[in-house]
Amino acid sequence: MSDNFDWNTEADDWETAKKARVAPRTSKRYLRPIIAGLLLVIIVGVVLFVQAKRSLDEVESAYSADILSSYYLIKSSIVEGDSELFKTLLSGSDFDWATDQQELFELGLLMDLRPLGLSARPLESDVVGIDLNPELSSAVVTIEQHYGYSSSNNQNPSVILHDENVFRQGERWLWSPPKEEYWGGAFDDFVVGDYLTSFF
Repeated sequence: MSDNFDWNTEADDWETAKKARVAPRTSKRYLRPIIAGLLLVIIVGVVLFVQAKRSLDEVESAYSADILSSYYLIKSSIVEGDSELFKTLLSGSDFDWATDQQELFELGLLMDLRPLGLSARPLESDVVGIDLNPELSSAVVTIEQHYGYSSSNNQNPSVILHDENVFRQGERWLWSPPKEEYWGGAFDDFVVGDYLTSFF
């Protein structure tokens, strides 16, 4: 007999064929498209999120510029004494508040804190922040204003006050009174004294 003859029979290949049937190749074939699909969904999601965030930032930036323009118009109307311009920038949502602001404007006390011993340093004011609400219909503008006061030792120290102004969107951004939530809700109790009324 020849040494080149292969004496393997079908019975010898039985174990190999059994193992091949236990681990089918079809599962690997479906795994690749599923992973590719998941990666595609993740990439599309990230791209959409970045574009939405960029669009939201652009809208907030445009709104912030409009709000600041209204703030600077109010400030300039106060400095120049232009009562007509000032009235057009006030919100009519609270008639009493609007009337009080107009009276303070006429008396020249709206931004003037000299009765409290403070003199404004107009070149030393900064916009600290603009907080828009989620609906983009109102905002709180926080201004950091520097004031000087006279002390007994002839120094002119500085005081920094944060001025928060509420704006609501109407035809344009209008200066508005803060809502009740801004003050922490309604006052339940109060005590009236000779010189002071305390709410708590």
